[in-house]
Amino acid sequence: MVEFFRCPCPRKGNVILDGIDLGPNKDVFGNLLTKQCNTGLHIIALRCLNGSTCPPQQVEIRDTDPISPLEVAFQCTN
Repeated sequence: MVEFFRCPCPRKGNVILDGIDLGPNKDVFGNLLTKQCNTGLHIIALRCLNGSTCPPQQVEIRDTDPISPLEVAFQCTN
């Protein structure tokens, strides 16, 4: 089953899902982009454009849809 999630963060960066780069978390206007994955437990990280990586989070993603994606929030520390 396909699930949906977003990665809000004050900065723009690339979403890393289980070690795979899914591209940016925001579009050119700063709007959050929704990503897709399979149902289940995943490790998600955010690699900021300055090269730093926010600590990864282990999250269970299920029962989402494109209108109500899971939000996996990040707060860059540097």
